[in-house]
Amino acid sequence: MLQSRPSAFTQNASIASIMTLVIFTGFLPVHVATGQETKTNGSGGLSVETVKEHFEKTNSEKAARWLVAHAYPKAMWNSLRASERDVLEKAILRIPSDSTEDAQLKVDYAGFISKKRGEKKAVPFLIAAAGSFPNLGLHAAKIVKESGDVEQAEQLAQDAMLAFKKLHAASPDDVTHAMGLATSLLFLKKNTEALVTLIAASQKTESEEDRDRLNYAIGDAIVLWILDMNEIEADPENPAADPRNNIWKMMNSAVDAAPNNVQVLSELRKQLMLIKDKNEAEFDRDKELLFGGTQPGFYELVRGVAALINNQERIAGINLNRAVELQPKYTLVLKNLAVAFGSGYRGALDNSDMLNLGLKLSNVAIKKTPDAAPEYYETRGQILIRLKKYREAISDLEKASEDPEREAVMKRLVEDCKLYLDQ
Repeated sequence: MLQSRPSAFTQNASIASIMTLVIFTGFLPVHVATGQETKTNGSGGLSVETVKEHFEKTNSEKAARWLVAHAYPKAMWNSLRASERDVLEKAILRIPSDSTEDAQLKVDYAGFISKKRGEKKAVPFLIAAAGSFPNLGLHAAKIVKESGDVEQAEQLAQDAMLAFKKLHAASPDDVTHAMGLATSLLFLKKNTEALVTLIAASQKTESEEDRDRLNYAIGDAIVLWILDMNEIEADPENPAADPRNNIWKMMNSAVDAAPNNVQVLSELRKQLMLIKDKNEAEFDRDKELLFGGTQPGFYELVRGVAALINNQERIAGINLNRAVELQPKYTLVLKNLAVAFGSGYRGALDNSDMLNLGLKLSNVAIKKTPDAAPEYYETRGQILIRLKKYREAISDLEKASEDPEREAVMKRLVEDCKLYLDQ
């Protein structure tokens, strides 16, 4: 018996299915099978549902690329339904990251989905792009670790470390690779190896800007190491072997490498608050154990600031004078500590005491610095404003305005101070 002719709908559906099969199995190029020009390469008359069905059945890379390009382009991501987003995500992950462009697709989607649904949802895309961008694998490791999967986090960090090692070996002068390698080593708590990598790169580079970046990273690395030390349980029977006895030696290295590093100054402030209550006899007793091997003047710097915290002006003056004589660069550290203390430190001193301490440190820094730079006066001026000493602040802010880069902001602050004085 003769079969009836298929309806137009059935016929068109069959043609679409056959066209999809032909295109995505590679028998014909897209532009030949669809009648489109290669340069336009539009949707070619294919329906989204047909291609999606083919993709779900075959996991075809070509179908995945078509869906990403034509069904769910980037401009539509924000308006997709959950079911459409699921298909898009599978398609994106199906496309290999062999080229930078394909890896960038994962990066873009990771950024999008992170904002929309949280960082954890971005992890698969960060991992998929890590072959081209190892730093993203390390970022994924941090997210995974925060969610509690330590084993996967360490594996991702290990993969990132190996990738950065290859990059660093191939381009040893590339500072970015050295810093990436060091960061992955720090994540794996290989602190010594990380510092060796950063120090070697810092000593090798001829760029002052790169050296500053590396030295800043050295400061960060030392602070992370100190934080790791705080997790170690001390042996009560052998207190001299406590690795935390090395913290002040490490702080000395961090301050020397990166006196402007915010994390270094914050940790220095914290350690000073922990040591401030030692009396003279205790400082003398522990001097060699805690400060043996540090730079000349560093012990005096610590002792002087600790005394200043406790309003022991005479002891502070003697030690800080000596510290600056031995290391003139410590005036910069004092200025930066003035900022650190002047910004407040909860749970240690009340705000007015903290601000007054910042003011004292700023006074010493300016007094001990011949021709102090405008930034020194800006620091003291900002602290004086917070202390509501507006008339004194105006004088410092006007000196700070001599720096063209600071002039506009300083003049605006001066006008604010005058308004407060007129009230």
